[in-house]
Amino acid sequence: MLRWVLLLLVAANAVFFAWSQGLFADQGWAPARVSEPQRLQQEVQASAIRLLNSAADKTPTEVPTEPVVVAEPTSCLWAPGFSPGQADALRQALNALSLPASAWSLSENRSNGRWIVYWGKFENPEVMAQRKATLRRLKIDYREVTLPRLAPGLALGTFSNEDAAKEALIPVQSQGIRTARVAMERAESVNWALRLPAITEAQRSVVLSVGEALAGKTLLACP
Repeated sequence: MLRWVLLLLVAANAVFFAWSQGLFADQGWAPARVSEPQRLQQEVQASAIRLLNSAADKTPTEVPTEPVVVAEPTSCLWAPGFSPGQADALRQALNALSLPASAWSLSENRSNGRWIVYWGKFENPEVMAQRKATLRRLKIDYREVTLPRLAPGLALGTFSNEDAAKEALIPVQSQGIRTARVAMERAESVNWALRLPAITEAQRSVVLSVGEALAGKTLLACP
């Protein structure tokens, strides 16, 4: 009896499988197909997905750039040897130009006078040779003076002021050189120098435009 029940269940399952696969559709015996188009419309299509705030959605922000300013090359120039009067004229001419105050300067250079214990002026070279021999015997140092107004003559000492020369004259005369005296070899002098510490080529042309105010001086590279 149990065997017949099992055979009946197997047969029923086989018939159900054939029915569910539509094998009896030609006889009009097949399961109804369920169609849900609204579900298909609601399906997510991966190709249509777009992420918000993605790199493709962002518009590149332009960063404003400032123009690069290339500094003009500069050089240091100077011109020495202006007399006080020439320096005043040059100062007035430069002040009238459209140059920054730091573009130029005028500096004073003061040279002290030079005084000597002097022996001369000798009549001729032979006399000077005799005087040199005398100084060597007395062990007094000397040098020849080449200034036209003092040559031929000998300097027995060089000093920056007259008082110092007068003091040095005393021991020289005490050694028998009684005709020696104090003389000024070079007077005190004052001159001015123009300095352009960092000037461009355009500014150099502006400076040269003052013409005669430069008193014929040439702009040289700073020492």
